[in-house]
Amino acid sequence: MKLLTSIDKIKKMASQRDEENRGFRSYLKDSGLPEEMIDEEVEKLSKRITPRIDCRACANCCREVEPFLDDADVTRLAGALKLSGEQVKRDYLAPSSREGKLTFKVRPCPFLEGTRCAVYAHRPQFCRQYPNIFNQGLIHRLSGFIRHASICLIIYNILQALKREIWIMSGAEDHRKER
Repeated sequence: MKLLTSIDKIKKMASQRDEENRGFRSYLKDSGLPEEMIDEEVEKLSKRITPRIDCRACANCCREVEPFLDDADVTRLAGALKLSGEQVKRDYLAPSSREGKLTFKVRPCPFLEGTRCAVYAHRPQFCRQYPNIFNQGLIHRLSGFIRHASICLIIYNILQALKREIWIMSGAEDHRKER
């Protein structure tokens, strides 16, 4: 399987495939396919795709994603920066859209240097887990997964492969053509 590895191309392709992706989301939600089967397929695809993409060459998530930080993240960053937690909050953080969480005041991330994280060993948990492929229950996170397909090379390629696998496995290829 050939992967798309240009962030500019995936932004364009994700936009062009928006309707198809929404159709796939609807199909999955209505298909009755077991959640576990979908999660297993995502995990299988992730194991094939993720090692073939160098996130350090991209870092688009650090430019576009709003990470959510908690107190443990603030403490970790404070230690790395040799600042107090209050200084970290004042200088770098703001309330996020998720209640009780914080996010960086600016995008791209203030710790992004080129395509590298200046605080990599101390980065927030959200960043450590991104793109959150292995969280169970993808069926419940499909909107975000599809939205992030225009941001993340891994997500984009997994989504495209998942569409091929699920529609083919379920025999719903004609359903895809209808959308």
